[in-house]
Parts: sequence; structure tokens; C-alpha cells
Amino acid sequence: MRHTFPFLIVLALIGSTAPTHAKSSSDLQQEYIQVRKIALKDAKVQEAFDKANERLDDKILQIDPALKPIVDREHGKPIVTSAT
Repeated sequence: MRHTFPFLIVLALIGSTAPTHAKSSSDLQQEYIQVRKIALKDAKVQEAFDKANERLDDKILQIDPALKPIVDREHGKPIVTSAT
């Protein structure tokens, strides 16, 4: 047990001096797309994602109802324009 503490200090020092690699924006985007694709294979995750999108759409329309055609287009709904 006594030897564990110095070992942990050495590990902490090694970890703090290890080189870091900053990911580019495109790397992060590709990683996000890959993780999202894997996560959406789960039915519960898909359901939660759909509910979150619905709430976001409601909030967008609450802020600016004029965006309804864009929100509808995102969901594959036909765009209905009012005849003037």
C-alpha cells in the first residue's frame, strides 16, 4: 500500500508531460458524425433524439413563426404557402 502513492505521483507527472494533439474542426465533425451514427442505432437514443428535435422546432417557431417553411422542409413536409 505504501508503494502505491509514489507510483501514482509518477503516473500523474508522466501524464501531464505527455504531448497533446489538438483535433481540427473537421476531425471533430467526423468524430461526431461517427458517434452519432452509432448512437442512433439504439431505439431509445433515436426516440430521445426525435423528442429533442421536436422541442427545438417548437422553440424555433415560438421565437420566429416565419421559419415554419424551413422547419417543415427539414422534416420532409410539403411547404404550404398562403395565397394572397
